[in-house]
Amino acid sequence: MDNFTYCVRKYNDNDFKKYWYCSTHSSKGCRARVITIDNKVVCMIGHHTHDGASTIKVNLKIQ
Repeated sequence: MDNFTYCVRKYNDNDFKKYWYCSTHSSKGCRARVITIDNKVVCMIGHHTHDGASTIKVNLKIQ
């Protein structure tokens, strides 16, 4: 996922599907999103409006 970080936006305790948004959504207005099922990326939506982080690790955080 090219050095970008995401935060979970929506998930259901009874479902393994999670909807993530770019962690810079608020600060930079980036609308890139990811959908995971059972912690595997199944869909990437949109393009990032900024460069990726300088680290290689992708961080998916549950807030």
